[in-house]
Amino acid sequence: DYYAPVHREEVVVLDDVLMNGDALVPFGAERANAALMGRFGNVFLLNGEPNYRVTAARGEVIRFFLTNVSNTRTFNLSFGGAPLKVVGSDIGLYEREAWTESVVLAPAERAIVHVRFPVAGTLAIENRVTGMDHLGGRFFPEVDTLGSVTVGDAAATPDLGGSFNALREHRFVQQDIDRGEHVGLTSQV
Repeated sequence: DYYAPVHREEVVVLDDVLMNGDALVPFGAERANAALMGRFGNVFLLNGEPNYRVTAARGEVIRFFLTNVSNTRTFNLSFGGAPLKVVGSDIGLYEREAWTESVVLAPAERAIVHVRFPVAGTLAIENRVTGMDHLGGRFFPEVDTLGSVTVGDAAATPDLGGSFNALREHRFVQQDIDRGEHVGLTSQV
């Protein structure tokens, strides 16, 4: 009962690499360079794949364990408008689950989300961020498709719509927070 029921779990590792054609651009092959501080890649990868694909049954609820292993890029991940709720992070469950349209993951950050796929069809897994034209001083939307979820016509069984639609509160998490505050483990400003 730690997590709400789901049909299955998927682990997804997010990354980006800098490619020149079919070759990986090396990190300072001859001498140290700024790449040691991290660099943005031009190819996105989910589980090492540039075009990640997953299938789901109509109404299926999937728990995704997401990890951003890129060295610089922050991702803002969405699942083609499918209902998404954030349930936890690298430290475990959140005090309260929350609905969201996307989940933001900084480098080395992890998130646990539940996604329900209620309608048959193909949904894009997207990274939606705001880019900046430094020379022109303007912001613009950037949307990159990282993969897709193909939802079949057959309905998932059992129907987990009711439990998915309920946002759970985890009192034991709040009790842990309260216990830490009581013994002075939280920082005070």
